[in-house]
Amino acid sequence: MQKRLADGQAVTLRLGSYKTLRLTVRPDGSVLISAPQRVGVRAALAFANERLGWITARQAEMAARAALRPQLLPGEAAPLWGSGYAIALEPGRCGARLEGGRMVLSVPEGADFAARRAALLTLYRAELGRAIPPLIKKYSAALGVEPPAWQLRDMRT
Repeated sequence: MQKRLADGQAVTLRLGSYKTLRLTVRPDGSVLISAPQRVGVRAALAFANERLGWITARQAEMAARAALRPQLLPGEAAPLWGSGYAIALEPGRCGARLEGGRMVLSVPEGADFAARRAALLTLYRAELGRAIPPLIKKYSAALGVEPPAWQLRDMRT
């Protein structure tokens, strides 16, 4: 449920079968209070109101981190194999390639960060797909075992 703190800031309050009261500032700056049912709404909000200074400090920290996070725009550098490549954008279907010391991301006109990131990840996967087979061959011969298969996965956890 949505509630307001003493300073007028909106917070999400979840009452559930939690063991402890938890205050979280998410990367987007929103605030979440997770509280045991027995604590109640008033006590949970009082807990958060007592910690407004901490909340404000964490929100400032999150905003500073977001400002430093690359947006994958032209002129920024993206890492690959230990080197930074200048990013260039071109209109087209989602994809990427290395061209003359720069990384060209093909994305639709007006693409957002998620589309630019998807294009960059496509290039990373292609580069890994080229680099891994020779390493498998080398280490398989050295160890005397052959893997039955290998694959790249985008693991979230």
